[in-house]
Amino acid sequence: MEINRTENDFHSYDYCFIDGEKKLTILFARNLDLYLMINDDQLMKFREARTLSFDITKADYDVFCLFDSLYQDIMDCKIYEMRDVKDTYRYEYSKLVDSNQCITWISDEDQEEIGDRFTMAKVNDDAYRLTFYRNDKVPDFGFKSPMYISIRIRNSGSRYQPFNCVFMKMYQDLQNLDPNYRQIHFEELQYMKKNAL
Repeated sequence: MEINRTENDFHSYDYCFIDGEKKLTILFARNLDLYLMINDDQLMKFREARTLSFDITKADYDVFCLFDSLYQDIMDCKIYEMRDVKDTYRYEYSKLVDSNQCITWISDEDQEEIGDRFTMAKVNDDAYRLTFYRNDKVPDFGFKSPMYISIRIRNSGSRYQPFNCVFMKMYQDLQNLDPNYRQIHFEELQYMKKNAL
């Protein structure tokens, strides 16, 4: 996987993960919200439903660890360094995590029945799969990007608040990832060896 980062207006970095023709972008926008966006270099037609998936594996162990922490923190309801606050945020948690331990986030950009969404599922101990869904419904105001399936994670007024904080923590931790200076971890070698068989 190729990793690119670019400096943004806040003197932090936005990231683009590239696997073949698929690009997963994580950025902090001027509206102070976090975005996860995916594309595959094909324009999305008006009123067309699309699904794109992106796997995060131990082949890039430092990236895998960030998504693993994100997933585990949500499963454990670990917010603001407090653990297991499911009773406090039971309703938000039940909208976010299903019975199969899969996370589903509907974009805070639109209403639930209209908005793009993504799911994060643990495939096995070596991989997470992010699957982005674009439905064929059109918002009353604004438009859906023809370039990306875009998920907005609001920092104010999110339907899943306070779980948006877990995503922001992941973005902040991501800032330490310099694609020009990365060490190969033992787990990466093990993963490559196992998948070469």
